[in-house]
Amino acid sequence: MILNDHAFLKKKPKICFIFKGGRENARNTRHSFPTEFFYGYCQLRDQGHNVSFFEDSKIGMAWPIKLWLRWLHNLTPIIFQLPFGVALNCVLSGGLRELNRQDICIATTNTNGLALALLKVVGVLKPQLYFITMGLISKSLSPIVVHAYHHVLSRCQVISLSKVEARYLSRRLNRKDICHVPFGVDLKFWSQSTGSRASDYVLAIGNDVARDWITLVHAWKPDFPKLIIVTSLIVPQYGANIEVIRGDWRSCLLSDERIRELYWGSRFVVIPLHETIQPAGQSVCLQAMACGKPVILSDIKGIWDRNFIRDGETVLLTPPGDAIALAEKVQLLLSDRVLAKRLARLGRAVIDKHLNVDIMARQILKLIRSNQKVEYQK
Repeated sequence: MILNDHAFLKKKPKICFIFKGGRENARNTRHSFPTEFFYGYCQLRDQGHNVSFFEDSKIGMAWPIKLWLRWLHNLTPIIFQLPFGVALNCVLSGGLRELNRQDICIATTNTNGLALALLKVVGVLKPQLYFITMGLISKSLSPIVVHAYHHVLSRCQVISLSKVEARYLSRRLNRKDICHVPFGVDLKFWSQSTGSRASDYVLAIGNDVARDWITLVHAWKPDFPKLIIVTSLIVPQYGANIEVIRGDWRSCLLSDERIRELYWGSRFVVIPLHETIQPAGQSVCLQAMACGKPVILSDIKGIWDRNFIRDGETVLLTPPGDAIALAEKVQLLLSDRVLAKRLARLGRAVIDKHLNVDIMARQILKLIRSNQKVEYQK
């Protein structure tokens, strides 16, 4: 007998998301905020599904952890790069009891996902486990660690927000069931400006370690318009036509509304990246496209979906670390307004049709339904 969609909706399994800190503050204190970093939670909640979330600190999966567990936490990654200390602290703090009241747990960071996978593989975590990975396996990771990951993750559903990373994980972990769920941004928040807001500046924004601010600074010529860089990272010595604004999502150094205004006011957005297999720059790229802004993006191996991120059609791609090529692409967008308008229009269309948070929520729900049917048949 197969569990149909009607039966699934009637059963309404308890679905719990596990996040790093910052979401509770966003939900409780901000009047308006983008929902993409809730990974579908808000959309499923609004549709009437039985969803909740925990921040890692509420279930013993964030610092401070017990003193003796810090030693375990710091020692074991040297050998296996697995968060044994975090997993054990979740048990001892009572967090595991909270999670075991759920039917489904969805982990959204690597540390939390691996810690819960450890609890699942030893049989103490009862709910089905879904693990949304973010650059889980680097190319430098030893075969011993990859082998350990293969076994630890054997009882959870691994999800990647990037097609290329999903294929990479399938190969490294020797698994055919790695799923791709397309990351998408909140169209209700990241909208196109209704007024004439464009100013004479270019925007660059981001805090992940893949951001290549050195190449961008070297590429920025004195006769280019003002460049605004929003980051909490250190930016090397830069010229008079570059301004750095300190910004970080979790600590609210810059509000979401202010970031949206910066998108709206920019001529276009530049995302300089070091070469990586990870989908670096993904959220900024999609946010800018949703706001109707052209994007210059480093052509890294980790571009999440080349069906939609296409050079000369939806974005302009430039070789990573090449300041001369980046300067040429900047000059091209500054001089070719027809190209800039076309990129903005087609980029926004891709977000409307394929890369928004509503589609991400539907894909997660579809995956859960599919796995629930398999479990029911067993």
